[in-house]
This record gives sequence, structure tokens and C-alpha cells, in this order.
Amino acid sequence: MPGSTPYDQEQRRARERLEAKLRNAADRQKEAGAEAGRILSAWRRAQRVSQLSLAELAFVSDGVVGRIERCNYGAAPPSLIEAVRDLGGPARELEDLARIQEEQRAELARLRLVLSRTVIPPDVVRKLLHLDPVSPAGPVIVGQRPLAAPAFQRREDLLAALAASGPDVPVVRVMTGMRGVGKSQLAAAYARFCVDAGWRLVAWVSAGDSAQVLSGLAKVATALGIDVPDADEQAQAVRHRLEADGEQCLLVFDDVTELDELAEVLPSAGKCQVVITSNHVQAAAFGVHVPVEVFTDTEALSFLAERTGHDNQAGAAELASLTGFLPLALAQAAAVIASQGLSYPTFLARLRALPVQEYLVHVTGDPYRRGVGEVIVMALDAAADADPTGLARGLISFLALMAAEGTPRSYLHGAGRQGLLGQSHDVTAQPAVVDAALGKLADASLITFSADGSAVAGHPLTLRVALERAAASGGSTMISVAAGAVKLLGETTGSLLDPRQDMLAAKEAAKQILGLHEHLALLLTEHDVQLATDLLRLRCWTLDCLVRLHDGFSPAVKHGPLIVADCERMLGPDNARTLHARTDLATAFYQAGQLDDAIAICELNLAVCRIVLGEGHRETLSVRHILALSLEDAGGSAAEIIPMWEQLLADHTRELGSDDEDTISTRNDLVHAYEENLDLDKAVPMREELVEFCSSKFGAKHENTVVCQNNLAHAYELAGRLDEATLMFERSAANFAGLFGSRHPYSLQGQHNLAGIYRISGRLPEAISLYEQVAGERAQVLGDSHPDTLRSRNNLGLALSAAGRSVEAIRLLERTVADRARVLGDSHPDTMKSRSHLALAYEAAGQSPSDECGLP
Repeated sequence: MPGSTPYDQEQRRARERLEAKLRNAADRQKEAGAEAGRILSAWRRAQRVSQLSLAELAFVSDGVVGRIERCNYGAAPPSLIEAVRDLGGPARELEDLARIQEEQRAELARLRLVLSRTVIPPDVVRKLLHLDPVSPAGPVIVGQRPLAAPAFQRREDLLAALAASGPDVPVVRVMTGMRGVGKSQLAAAYARFCVDAGWRLVAWVSAGDSAQVLSGLAKVATALGIDVPDADEQAQAVRHRLEADGEQCLLVFDDVTELDELAEVLPSAGKCQVVITSNHVQAAAFGVHVPVEVFTDTEALSFLAERTGHDNQAGAAELASLTGFLPLALAQAAAVIASQGLSYPTFLARLRALPVQEYLVHVTGDPYRRGVGEVIVMALDAAADADPTGLARGLISFLALMAAEGTPRSYLHGAGRQGLLGQSHDVTAQPAVVDAALGKLADASLITFSADGSAVAGHPLTLRVALERAAASGGSTMISVAAGAVKLLGETTGSLLDPRQDMLAAKEAAKQILGLHEHLALLLTEHDVQLATDLLRLRCWTLDCLVRLHDGFSPAVKHGPLIVADCERMLGPDNARTLHARTDLATAFYQAGQLDDAIAICELNLAVCRIVLGEGHRETLSVRHILALSLEDAGGSAAEIIPMWEQLLADHTRELGSDDEDTISTRNDLVHAYEENLDLDKAVPMREELVEFCSSKFGAKHENTVVCQNNLAHAYELAGRLDEATLMFERSAANFAGLFGSRHPYSLQGQHNLAGIYRISGRLPEAISLYEQVAGERAQVLGDSHPDTLRSRNNLGLALSAAGRSVEAIRLLERTVADRARVLGDSHPDTMKSRSHLALAYEAAGQSPSDECGLP
């Protein structure tokens, strides 16, 4: 070169020699890697194992496969060495590869020595430094992983999702879920597995913000020998390195919050694996989504048993339910129980009485450094700060006040329109804006949507912390939201003049009212008399609604006594609303088969009603009606019961008129008493008269007429007029379906009755098929343990027994006896009937009753 000095020429030749060596080393490394891939592929095909199986083998064999892939073949156990040699000699090629890579490392060391003595341009220096592969001598471990949690539950399906590999599996796996659900622990468990398997790189980057991400990637860059000065360049260099040479390299980004910034440095190709943990569901767009839920029942009970040393499964199940199965909450609860030597009942009593932030706190040695309450508060504040609509806090407050099972989205839209979600009361929030805010909360894993999106729910601990936080700050804002919720629910109940016409809407309103009362108990003071009174009015509506829907056997019996007590305390024992609440409570006890309680309340209430309202008042007549029903079911004699019904019918007709629904109901019950006394000469004509009367008064397809048709069919059945009974049952079943739809409880009762006449008539295949259909529909519509569902199962068992299917019949009737005893009580008439039917099934099968059945 003209003008060049001998020194320049020597530098040029040195540079050319080094670049040639670089190319040669790169080629040899590429060839060695290809040869290693060919050898391992042949070995895997011969062994017929998948990548996941290899990973599992590495885990149980102390990283054997990982060491083979890094050519550290001599560390393998002799049995595996022998197996590999038997495959045709890949051991020799593996040893050759190890020798090649050792020569390569020596060459690179010599080149660095040359660099220390020779002036080489910076771009060549960078190439040399970047050439050094991830060390094959052992895993490079970067970052501080969480320690393994005591009694860690290996959720194998989630770990398998993280370990999945193959040509169609993306590089990135994203675990999302609410805070405290165990995402970081799962990621750390997988990282430990990769270390044990001998992976080349296992790096953990805390990713709470972009600064943490860059700092963590800088440490990774240093560990990989990447020497560039700028933090952004370091992050990009790590990304490119792992995309180009990332086999058996794991990079974890834990607790990601800033998704856009992470996308710029996220490896997205090659053979490395990236795990992201985040409570932001939108992070799922980066790769394979691995949603992490709370513990299952089995996981929660196993965890608590191991952590506490207690074998009280009932107490553990109650604790799991109270904490919403949240792993972090269970861990901190178990730590308190174990360290203080508490029993489950003692701990549960304290947890119910004390704020979450005071009792579920960090315990020394717990891998998680914050208590449950602190974590939830942080999540709520972060979501509120990130919500541009300004509705996040209001939505959480509203949800926290309503039913724990979830709140209809339509209720939240109504709250937005009424200004109950934190905005000024004269500023409405349209449904689209409310939905946008809900989307932000869902992305932060603070709420979830039902399968069809019609309802919204929050984790119970999240909502409890929101309530406790409001109470600690005075609760004025939450009281304002509650007052609006009462108004909203009042409008809803006001539109449900007859809850039977829209049973689902009525039951939903009742559930929300009961939830609102339960949660407001923490906030109401002596200054909130009007709010408490307005809410009591809604609770009375709820009790009345439940008994009118014949759903009093469960929630009405549970909540009714407190509603009556509050009416007596707040309104007075003689108030009309108090008297009606007592009547509803007696009805609920009657429906639940608690006849002694029903009779006692009726007798007390009847005495007050006669004094305050008079003998002919509708409320007084209603109390007499429930009292007569209860006495009849309790085994009252015909000589006592029939005169009661006859007098009650006369009083109803005189005071309310012959066409009043209560009068018609009383006539039906009087005829039923005749039927029970087998006085069919009176019963059948009266049933026929009732059908004719209702048909002319209300029309052939009116509800009252159809009910009377159904009752007439039963009278024909008792009289042995089975053909007429079958035709009438078929007609009433069709009319019920036409009035209410095929899945309405009244329609299902009509089909149940029709199946019964088929059974009695010997049409057993039709009866069995219809009973099976009705039992399935009732389980879906009313619930698996509803008395009507159990009634259909009981009668299905009778039909199966009559058809000679004894094994199925006995199994079903045994289950029905147990379910009725659990739901209705051991001495309920329906439970006793099921026992009798089971005994008959045993007798028909020529067997003896089992001890478990509780048969006399």
C-alpha cells in the first residue's frame, strides 16, 4: 500500500491472520454444533423419547442429558454410557466434539493473549469478544431467584407447559394471574430444574420497571462476556446472542409491568426459552399463554396438611375457602398456624375478626416479602393509577359491596349511569366507558368475567381488603356507593312485580341484596339509620321472593331469622312489615320441613295479627294457611285438619272473594286434605268444579287453570282412573311448557307428574326416560341438591326398581337418602320416604339393607 510503513503492513497481516482464524474457529464451531445435533437426534430417535421426556430424564438423572449435550460425556453414569455406545458409537463423535471445543477455547485464549500485545482495531476486538460462546463447562447462573417455598405444590400441567419445546412452540412462555397466585414460584421451580439439568444459561431478571429490566440484562451481558458500554446496547446484544445461540438457555422476566418496553429487548426466535410472569393478561400476546389460577381443592388441602401438620381436612377446607384458595394467603396463614401452634377454628375466628393487612403478613423465612393485604393494596393502587377512565376504584368498591359470587354487568352499567363509580354524581358513565374500565381491571388480574361475559367477580380477598381499607378511612365514600346500590336494587325489585315471571332476575336481585347487607355490616354506623331501613325493606322483599319461588329451604331459612329480628328491632314487633316477614319465615321453615319451627312462629304471629290486623285481614288468613299446612304435614288428624281448612276457605271466600288466588289455593288445599283422607267422592267433583271455574274465570291456558288441571289429574290417579289421569297430566304438562317454557320449574313439575303416571300405569321405559330428563334439567335449573331435584331422583329409583334394574335403583336411592338427610334433615318426611323406598328396592332385589343407609 503506497505510503504505508512496515509497522502498518505488519498490523495489516496480523489482522488478516486473526480474521482468518476467526472464520476458521466459527466454521469449526458450526460444524461441531451440527455434528452434535445429528448425534443427539439419532440418539433420541433410537430411544423414542420426546424433548419433554429428555428434560424429565435430566431432572431425575442429575443433569445427565444436559452434560451429554455439552459434551461432558465422561460425567454420565456407566449404564447410560453403555446404552449410548450400543446405539452405534455416537460416544466417539461426542468425545471428538468435546476435543474440538477444547481446542477452540485454547485458540481463543491464545488470540486474547495476542490482543494484549498487539494493537488491533476496536471492531475486530468486539468480534473476538462476541465469538466466545456461552461457557460449556457448566451453567451460567444470573440473578436472584426466589427461594423454594415450603410445601411447594408441583403443578405439573403448568411446569409441562413451560418445558414444552419443538419447531412450532414459540420461544416465549407467559404466565399471568393475580398477585400471590404463585407465578414466580413456578418460574423459579422451572429455573431450578434447568440448573439441575445442566442448561448453559439460567438468568433471572426482575422486571418491575424498564430500569430493572435493563439492569438485569446488563448482568446477563456481563456473564456472557458481552462488553458494550451502553445499557440499551447490552440489552440488544443479549437478545441477539440468545436468538443466534440460545439452545439450553433460559431467561426469566419476573413481574413484568411495562409491556411495550419489554417487547424491544425480548428474544423472539432461535432455541432459547423465555419465561415471563405478569399480572397483566395482555402480556399473553408475547407467546404461549400459561394462565395461573389459585390452588385447586386438592392442592390447597395437601399444602395446608404439609405446612401445618394438622390432619383436620374440614378446617383446612374452610380456611382454603375463606382465603379464596390464594397460594400466598394460604402460605402466610399456614405459617401463623404452625409458628403459634394454633388450631384451625382458633385461626379462622381471628382471621374473620381481624383485618387482612394485620393478620396475613410476611413471616420470617417466607420467600414472599410482602403480606397479602399489602400486595392487594399495591395492585389496586397500580390499577387505579393506570386507568384513564377514573372508574377503577369505584368499580372495585361496588363489586366489594355486592354478592361475593359476582355481579351482573348490567348492574355495573346502571351504577355508571347513576354516578356511583367515583365520578361526580352529575356525570354519567356510559356502558362503553364502564366496560373499558372493567377491561383494565381484568388485564391487571383483579377481576374475572363469567364465561358469557354477563357477570363480573373479584377475588374474595381483594374485595375484602377494599372494604377494610374503606372502613379504616371512615367509609364515607363506600357508604355513598352503598346508598346508590340500594336505590339501584330498589328499582330492580320494583320492576319484578311477580318474581315467578322472571325467576332468574329475581334470584339474582335477592343474592345481591343479601351480599350488600353482609358487606355493609362493616361500615354502617348509628348515623346511617335511613340506609339501614331502606336496605331492610329490600331484605324483606328478598325473603318474600325466595318463599314465593319455593326456594326457602336454603337461603331463606339461613337469613330469615335475622331479617325478622331486625324488623322487630328497627320497625317494631307489631309493624305490618314485621308481621309479613314472620309469615314468610314460617313459610320458609315449612318448605324446609322444619315443621316445629314453622308451627311455633305461626302461632306467635297469628296471635299478634288477630289483635293488630283483625281476623279477616289477608295477613291473618295467610298465617292460618301456613299453620294448617304445617300441622297437616306434622301428622295432624283428619278430624282436626279438615275443619280448619273448611273454616279457612269460608273466611277466604267471604273476605277476599271466590276468584282471589289465595282463595283458590285454599280450595286446592282443602281438596288435598280430602284426598289424603281418601274421601274421593268429595275430592274428584271439587277438582272438576275448580277446573271449570278457573277456565271460565281466567281462561283455559291461565296459570290457575293449568294448576287445577294438574291437581285434577292427581285426583283421577288416586281414584284409579288412570287413562283420564294420563290425558290430563299430558295436557297440563303441555300447557305449563306453553306458559313458562320447557325448563321453568312449573313445567318441570308437570313433566315429573307425567312421568309418575307413566310409572304407575306400567309404562316404565317412558317413565324412566322422562324422570332422567327431568332430574337432569332440575339439577341444572334449580341445583343438584334442590328438594325437587332429589324428588325426581327418588322417583327415578322407584321406576328403575320396578323395571328390574335393581343395582341402579339401589345405588340411586342410597345416594338420595344421603342427600335428603344432608339437605333436609334426617327426620324430614321426604328423607323418611326415601328410606322406605330404598327398603322396598332391597326387598325387590332380595337383598338386605346396608348399614350405611340408616334404615330402621
